[in-house]
Amino acid sequence: IILDKQPKNIWALSYMGLAYGGEGQYDRAISLFNQALKLDSEVSSIHYALGEAYDRRGDRWKGFAEKAEAVRLKMLGR
Repeated sequence: IILDKQPKNIWALSYMGLAYGGEGQYDRAISLFNQALKLDSEVSSIHYALGEAYDRRGDRWKGFAEKAEAVRLKMLGR
């Protein structure tokens, strides 16, 4: 697995988050997205995915905030 060799690979962390989210394991997905954002907080797609995970977990306000950040970053070209 990529994360064994590259634990700071934001894309691998994000894809794992998507996989766990797809399985309904939202807390685990959120943790992985947050790890990725600690490494690079300016990736709009990760903020959006985190927002979706919060929404699906039932935390609508956090979901909204993350999606708003995703839009802000996208408008800046990130």
